[in-house]
Amino acid sequence: GNIQDMAGVASAQVAITLLEDVTSAGTWTDTVSNALCGRGNNEALEAWRKSVSESLSHPEGYVLTNCENSNYNETIVQEQPAFFHITANSEKGVLFGLGRILRDADISANGTLYMPREKCYCVANAPKPWNRVRGHQLTRWGFDFNPWPSAMKQYVHDLAIFGTNQIELAHIELPADVPRIADYSKLSESLQLNLSLWFPLDLYMGSSEAPAQTKHLLRTIPRLNSIFVPGGDGGIVLAPKPFLEACEGLAKVVRGFHPEAEIWVSAQEFDSKNMTDFYRLVGSNEVQSWLTGVAYGPHVRVPLTEFLRSLPNGTLVRQYPDLCHTVHSQFEVPAWDPAFAWTHGRDPVNPAPKQFHHILTLRENSTYVSSQHKGGRLVGFGGYSEGAGDDLNKMVWCAGAADDLGAE
Repeated sequence: GNIQDMAGVASAQVAITLLEDVTSAGTWTDTVSNALCGRGNNEALEAWRKSVSESLSHPEGYVLTNCENSNYNETIVQEQPAFFHITANSEKGVLFGLGRILRDADISANGTLYMPREKCYCVANAPKPWNRVRGHQLTRWGFDFNPWPSAMKQYVHDLAIFGTNQIELAHIELPADVPRIADYSKLSESLQLNLSLWFPLDLYMGSSEAPAQTKHLLRTIPRLNSIFVPGGDGGIVLAPKPFLEACEGLAKVVRGFHPEAEIWVSAQEFDSKNMTDFYRLVGSNEVQSWLTGVAYGPHVRVPLTEFLRSLPNGTLVRQYPDLCHTVHSQFEVPAWDPAFAWTHGRDPVNPAPKQFHHILTLRENSTYVSSQHKGGRLVGFGGYSEGAGDDLNKMVWCAGAADDLGAE
């Protein structure tokens, strides 16, 4: 039903093959490869077969075709100009495949979906390991959807179409926001998207009622894939040792209700000594036993390269880019005219596709993602947002990461 809703934006035919096992994937790989590349053991055929095989073995991978070639296996794709076929091994793969079609295709004046300048459209794709988390943070005050919940559902659908696989709710208030968090959780479950909570320690230990309110929330929501506990830039700020000890206590509570939930922390307002202590503690066996990884975002006092190099080998790192602020921020508008800076302030409508594509591309080079380097390892991002003013920036990050538009 969710996929049909999103496919209904244009007049087109979409067929879906949902593979149930590796054997089916192997058979389908051979069928598609021979049809598209011709029979024979040539280099192009082998490269395509490898790409298809990798895509169909990934939970978010997909193979897309739109062929008018009559030699194509007619039992799979009919000979019609606006016919698209999605093959994946999961419903999530189908969802992201549909999103790729809608991003790549054009819509004619009469509402027909078509692929321009292409007689045969063939894509095999699966996100790289360094882009497995592609999320956006929706703050309480920035996203007051009306009417609720239909406007919220449409917005999340739109994010998914552009490759988002995680929604992270931030600056929540307990118990007031529990019903709406539950709505997000149910929608995430239906779309098989990850739900995460930005959860500063004051929500858990800031008052005598906080522990009970936390447990009530966790008991109410059907899906929770991760929490992100900031070590600064929001909530209680503690030195690394008591901070991580408190996070461990929260992790036990969270996993009592959601056993597979990931636990992420940051070091956003630590001085030099605290940073050194943080690196050391994160590598300890005690912390490693419950911690999933570390977020790198605004107010971290060292560049990303140094941050990765200083962490223990193999530490997972999630980027936390600020996509909405233009001044006094992580990524300021370069050389912005002071007249605009003073009058527009930090939170204007701020589409910056070239700037953020450049940042995304730089952070996908081998300096950051190579499996050969020592230290922390990037596994994706969860962008910070305070409203619809940075929507284009959200889409650039997610589509770029999902489609591997950056350089490896």
